[in-house]
Amino acid sequence: MGRDRGSILDRFPADGTVLIGNEELTTPYRVEDGAMLLIAGTCDGGAASVVTEPLGLDPVRTDDGRAVAALWIADFTTANLGPHGELQLSIFAEQHSGDVVSAGPWAFYEAVTRASAPWMVCHRLWNTTPRVVRYNDEHLGLAVELAGGGLRRDGAAWAFDFTDPQGQRLAEGTIDLPRRTSPGDAWRLSRAIGLRAASALARETPSVSVVSPRLGESGALRVAATHTQAGRAVLRNWNAQDHLALRDPALEGLAFAPTMVAAFTEVRFVYLRPDELPRL
Repeated sequence: MGRDRGSILDRFPADGTVLIGNEELTTPYRVEDGAMLLIAGTCDGGAASVVTEPLGLDPVRTDDGRAVAALWIADFTTANLGPHGELQLSIFAEQHSGDVVSAGPWAFYEAVTRASAPWMVCHRLWNTTPRVVRYNDEHLGLAVELAGGGLRRDGAAWAFDFTDPQGQRLAEGTIDLPRRTSPGDAWRLSRAIGLRAASALARETPSVSVVSPRLGESGALRVAATHTQAGRAVLRNWNAQDHLALRDPALEGLAFAPTMVAAFTEVRFVYLRPDELPRL
């Protein structure tokens, strides 16, 4: 995949190295090509608070009292750490309770495009190679586990299936996606977040700062900026034909309810080195 003048890979080059498990690896974490599925929705507000309160954060809530959350599934085919897959569930949070967002399919985009963008708490994370697990653990300070399986694509059909090292299923899903976002969905998204924000999404997804659930040695938050671009993107509402099953007990307990799905191909992704920020 060629890199245009505005590529995040040009803006954030591999400018350092770290020693992980006796192996010298580059930093920051960079993906040059891959595919990614975003299943956005909400989870139980009380369960989300149990996750965010030890970090001194409040969940971003919808006007019906639930919390904004997202499931990320990725197949990174070209990356500085080698090809690997990822399964992640994140809860969106902020340091002070802010305005609620509208319940419905576009709550995720309403939250991440507003002026006071929230942080994304990386609640549960799995990667499919030991190298990436070690890197995310030792360098990025994330709570991460090894998993088998991954994301598969066959034309419009996207499917994923992840298992733990003992073969127990963590999550699975099947989704059929159109070739392009429908004019109706594009209009409804623009109405929810504004035309300017919706137009910007066609070029680059909003930068999101990720918070590790593990505090630093000083008790500070570990926060890292991330940047994502995609050559192609399509989104739509979640519907009754879509299938999602979360088997991991920590995921089941959140009562996650999907409201929309987005698929990205020709993905470029950068996860910058984390900073430690004091809790308020």
